[in-house]
Amino acid sequence: MGRPVYEKIGYRTAEEYHLWIPEGRTPAQSPHAEPVRRRRAPHGERGPRTGRDEREGRATAKPLSVLRSLDATTEMGAPPRPWKELKVRPLTPRDRDTWIRLRHELWPKHDLEELGLDADKLLDTWKNGRMWRASMLATVLLAEVDAIGSVGFAEVDLRPFADGCRSSPVGYLEGWYVQPRFRRSGVGRALFRASEEWARAQGCQEMASDTEVGNETSRRAHRALGYEERASLVHFRRTLDARSK
Repeated sequence: MGRPVYEKIGYRTAEEYHLWIPEGRTPAQSPHAEPVRRRRAPHGERGPRTGRDEREGRATAKPLSVLRSLDATTEMGAPPRPWKELKVRPLTPRDRDTWIRLRHELWPKHDLEELGLDADKLLDTWKNGRMWRASMLATVLLAEVDAIGSVGFAEVDLRPFADGCRSSPVGYLEGWYVQPRFRRSGVGRALFRASEEWARAQGCQEMASDTEVGNETSRRAHRALGYEERASLVHFRRTLDARSK
């Protein structure tokens, strides 16, 4: 959860990320795109086909409305929850400012305008509750409590593959955030489970996520939710000029 999605795949700004596919082309046709690696799932492991996405020809299901509603009941011995009712629902265009504010709380080192640009590019694809990121189906889920409003979000999309996964497509949690006051009260878990429900509705058999190696809090949270660590990577870069050898 350490970086926005455009940085994870090697782009310095949201503008570069959203311009990598020239107008009217698919990712495979883009001269800037790397070859798309596809992993075929072993026989018998493909998810159920529940319909076809007319734009992409991909398996889809009906969009979920309100995905989860919980009360403030806690397990014996657990601290009292700072809310009475929790609801997780999909983002709509009217939630733009709230979503961008929460993104900046998650990624404070990134410019607010840059995060807003990235959010607007995704919102521009919004139609009847569905959005696309680089031609792959995506969604944003907001966690709302009582009359306070949104206190967290999850950004989820489909990827053709993910490290450590054997099926395709894979549901991928690109961003996950809960405001400090509402952590360890079930909000983060509700966002994760709602993300899994969305991915399952798209025919996914696996869910994946990532975090920075040094983010031990996030690693513990993932393990507590039943996720297993599959790989760690170190990324390298070098600036090239005409004299580089």
